[in-house]
Amino acid sequence: MGKIIYLIVFIFISINKIYSLGNWSVPRFLLPRSSNEAIWLGDMVTSDNTIHLVYSKSLGDIYNWYEIYYMKSIDDIGERFSKEVRLTNSDGCSVLPVLAVSGNHIHIIWWDSREGGNFYLYYKHSLDGGNTWSEDKKLIEYKGFDFKKLPYVNFYDMESNPADITVNGNYVHIVVAKDDLDIYYIRSTDGGNTFDSEIRLTNDSWPSYAPVVVSKNNSVHVFWYDSRDWAGDKTEIYYKRSLNNGSTWEADRKLTYCGPYHYARTPRATIDTYNIIHLIYDSSSIVKTSEMLYYMRSTDNGVSWTDTFLTQLHCKNIFSHITSGLKDDIHIIFTDFREKLGEVYYKYGFNFGSIWSEDIRLPITTYSISYRIEDGFSYPNAPNIAMGIGVTDKAVNIVWYDSYWNAILYSRESFIERLFKSEEGNNLLISPNPYSPSNGKNLRILYKIPSEMGPSSFIPPLSGIMPPLKEVYLKVYTISGELVKTLINGEERDTGWLYETNWDGKNERGETVCRGLYLINLYSPWKYTYLNSRGDINEYVRLNEVKKLVIK
Repeated sequence: MGKIIYLIVFIFISINKIYSLGNWSVPRFLLPRSSNEAIWLGDMVTSDNTIHLVYSKSLGDIYNWYEIYYMKSIDDIGERFSKEVRLTNSDGCSVLPVLAVSGNHIHIIWWDSREGGNFYLYYKHSLDGGNTWSEDKKLIEYKGFDFKKLPYVNFYDMESNPADITVNGNYVHIVVAKDDLDIYYIRSTDGGNTFDSEIRLTNDSWPSYAPVVVSKNNSVHVFWYDSRDWAGDKTEIYYKRSLNNGSTWEADRKLTYCGPYHYARTPRATIDTYNIIHLIYDSSSIVKTSEMLYYMRSTDNGVSWTDTFLTQLHCKNIFSHITSGLKDDIHIIFTDFREKLGEVYYKYGFNFGSIWSEDIRLPITTYSISYRIEDGFSYPNAPNIAMGIGVTDKAVNIVWYDSYWNAILYSRESFIERLFKSEEGNNLLISPNPYSPSNGKNLRILYKIPSEMGPSSFIPPLSGIMPPLKEVYLKVYTISGELVKTLINGEERDTGWLYETNWDGKNERGETVCRGLYLINLYSPWKYTYLNSRGDINEYVRLNEVKKLVIK
């Protein structure tokens, strides 16, 4: 108990001294283990403002005997959680659970060795929010990975779960990398009561790994990676879809084109409320000197895709997770070993993944900074492993596994709008985009008056605080440059502050504007004097930014 109190106090001090980005809560133990138990990785999702969590935990000192447990939040802000519920009671090892939730319907799959020998994929569900559960159902056999070694296996060898699940109405969709050879698909059309026979989705001579499935309306989307085009040397991300809830499937498609010197691996995907598909994956060079996180998006149900570089990584396995928010926001967490520490980082995407925040190191303290070198990367011996991320009306919620304390921790951030870097500047934010004035809601516009108006190489006044801008203008224009509406007209604003205004979608004459593309301009003509490193006086005007707005 003394260790836990010391840990929380130490985290709190670290947050106040180091972490100034965002409003993340002090990390708290959801599941501190006792001295004779071990906790293993699990999954977390949110649905209807409830956080659902599953994980594996050993019983007593038998470290190769794991069972599946479940808990959920019992308020709408993540302050209180239910007691854990044991879901399995087998004579074997139950590990790697995955969740899919829709309202009060909770679906779980996991790998289980209760029959001895090979592992089987099992399934169970709850139709009343986790109060009661169905019997365990055996689905498919897996002859590949030796799960008996899981408690002792190196974290960096566990790139992904070989199975995934999603739910869409009464349809339950499951994909499996069976025996590490090909991707198989299983579905239920009656909410998980019965399952159809398995369907083989891939059929090539090289193994396929890390399948991911997402679904919305009648479409089912499956992603994985394999090396069919490179004779086993390098891997690419592949994709296929069904437009009739898994009854028939289109041909495999390659989404990445990394070339002969890079790998593309470990896809993660989500679909937002606008039916836009969001995908992240990591890519590394063949000589292990460069690791990168990429983002892809499809706005036409998987027909075409755009590819965007997100960040440089310092490891070969990132344990990444992605989820869509309530509007046009996308949220990502991943583990990275920059500064030779294994910590969880967060990125936020706005405007359906068009604009991204910088990497935000979450308020998590690493307790053991010993590390080793492998393949040119530095790996800590006790990293924090990202487990899941989800969004409720009140917060962004994350859970992670702390391998030093062998415990699951939780933190959340209340919803605050952040500013993003883009070609058009990082001081103007509009939400939602696209926007429709016909829904009776106003357009929310946030803008920041920067505290340093000159280039970063110049020195601000000795006080460190800029005087207020005497004239600030915020105006809406048509794409041809005609003025539509003046929202801020030459008002004074203090520097270093975030301001908010709203627009009701009407022009200067009080008429509701037409659909189309518009421009929002944040501008100030006010000049400030800066001294460069040579003592020369310079004047700069920096606040002149434009953002595009689509009105539908």
